[in-house]
Amino acid sequence: MGLTLYKPTKNNHGSLVSINFSAKTDKIKDGKTEKGDKSVYFSFVLQSGWDEKSQTGSFKEGKKCNIKFSPTEVGGILYALNNNSTLAHALGVDLIYHDGEKTSTVIYFGPAYKKKKEGEKWVDTTEQRGFGIRAVKTNKENKEEKEQFAIGFNFAECVLLKNFLKNALTHINDALYAEDINRAKAFNESKAKKTNSLKNEYLPSEEESKQVGVEKEIKEESKEEENLEDLF
Repeated sequence: MGLTLYKPTKNNHGSLVSINFSAKTDKIKDGKTEKGDKSVYFSFVLQSGWDEKSQTGSFKEGKKCNIKFSPTEVGGILYALNNNSTLAHALGVDLIYHDGEKTSTVIYFGPAYKKKKEGEKWVDTTEQRGFGIRAVKTNKENKEEKEQFAIGFNFAECVLLKNFLKNALTHINDALYAEDINRAKAFNESKAKKTNSLKNEYLPSEEESKQVGVEKEIKEESKEEENLEDLF
């Protein structure tokens, strides 16, 4: 279950974002840990067409970008929403930078303002419209090759976003709690195996048990003979 928002425009500059999360627990087997994914994903698609007749946008062939946020970064987004701040400020950094193998991405999340045109440029006014997220993706081999993905959230959509992210963190925290239980269980099982192994090392074999039994019988017979000698 995810949260998807469509924002097409007549000038074909719109975008959509689909937000999902993963809350998989780590798996422990034979002393080895397989990490479970605990992240929130923002998947962007740029608008690829506009139908004037139906007044609808198309995203079928639009460029795509997937951004993976850690639980800490998600906490930062919630802080920004609650305090009318930015994700960078919430995390105490100048900018949010994600480094990939072939690309690097700079991310902004924070208040979004109504724009007005001054000359040839569009500038922000003091009228806040909600929040926005923008990601600028750069090709490492060609720094001039950049792609921008952005979408705005009005105040009503911010409530949906906030509740969705809170729910995602709840599931992730549940997964972390389950991991603690599994680790404790695995530790106790490992400890029990070691204890049983030590016990087995000190248990006599079947032949040793037979030998002990024979020696015991001989000792008992010797005691009987000693008792008989005492009679004379």
